[in-house]
Amino acid sequence: ADHVLALVVELFAAAVLAIAASLVLSGIGLTILFDRQVTRLAMLELQARSATLVAGLDQNDLLSAPPDRIGGDPRYLQPYSGLYWQIEIAARTYRSQSLWDTVLPVRPTPPDQGATTFYEASGPDRQRLLVLERSLRIGPEALPLRISVAESRTSLEEAEALFRRDLVPFLIGLGAL
Repeated sequence: ADHVLALVVELFAAAVLAIAASLVLSGIGLTILFDRQVTRLAMLELQARSATLVAGLDQNDLLSAPPDRIGGDPRYLQPYSGLYWQIEIAARTYRSQSLWDTVLPVRPTPPDQGATTFYEASGPDRQRLLVLERSLRIGPEALPLRISVAESRTSLEEAEALFRRDLVPFLIGLGAL
């Protein structure tokens, strides 16, 4: 009888440990998947913002500074807002007012013509940025254009933290069942 009880206790303990390990690994996996999906959505948003910025350029006068309201988002006007753009055209660089006195940390070599690249970088006010860079030829003279659009990862990290906060009680309840 004592051997049976000891065996039941050992099996119960093993089951609890296996369930706990499975739930911890599931939580980590779900958090990673959530982060990937949120990052993909942010990348799609940066692509749309890039297209909006290019469409807002004056095709007849590409060498003049873009209008202050280009891009249509008021966060481009607010210093260190977490949303930034930088346009390089014919050796001239224009930046969103949100960059204030800094520049976007672009790579030394622009992407190939027509190509788009994504990467993370340190930005103004020590923000971690998700950056999209595109190289195009634009206007009647087919001037080379390098456009960079960036968003702070802060909102993405906040979404992940909220997801984890909601996920943990769910996994604990699931484990209790």
